[in-house]
Amino acid sequence: EIIVRKGILKKNDTLLVTGKNTGARFAKIDEIEQNHQKIPQAKTGEKVAIKLPFCAKAGDKVFLWRGKIPTKTT
Repeated sequence: EIIVRKGILKKNDTLLVTGKNTGARFAKIDEIEQNHQKIPQAKTGEKVAIKLPFCAKAGDKVFLWRGKIPTKTT
């Protein structure tokens, strides 16, 4: 569950999730839920759930990512 602190989250937006054990991982929003109901977007101040392809931990920070997703280089 996350609280939207500023702006609007919508389906297909990209999130950056960072944390001590999570590292830095990107995820595309496929679904937003509020009170177990799917909603099209989340606005400032709303508490919502977003399905992620990995496990996020309590205390992880979630950011809306507007730029290109960086690719790994070796």
